[in-house]
Amino acid sequence: LYQEYLNRKTELYNIKDPNTWVSLLLEKIHSDYAQDLSLITLSRYIHINKTTVSKYFKIITGSSVTDYIINYRLKCACFSLATTEITVKELAKVCGFKQPSYFIRQFTAKMKMTPTEYRRQCVRNRKYMMQQSK
Repeated sequence: LYQEYLNRKTELYNIKDPNTWVSLLLEKIHSDYAQDLSLITLSRYIHINKTTVSKYFKIITGSSVTDYIINYRLKCACFSLATTEITVKELAKVCGFKQPSYFIRQFTAKMKMTPTEYRRQCVRNRKYMMQQSK
């Protein structure tokens, strides 16, 4: 019985199924967002050509790989801005942006305010909530 168990052919996951490998890519993005991630690096990670990755990632997630990575990094940046005092320059690096100026442009375009303004707003909101709870 033990030999049968060891010799059976069991797939842990079906890599041919786009839902499976898109899930693997999302896991990779969420865990390694601060690293150098791109369509090319992710397609190499799962050994599927970038055109196929791009097509099915967009179909399944509704977003391009690049947009998804940027939006996830910005989401992480929002959390850090609201909960830490790390500088914007350092935060850009920690969140996977190579250039602080690119981070600030992307953040401002998405959030309609600069990272510093966002942090100030978070602080004001916290102070207001604390005053309301007294």
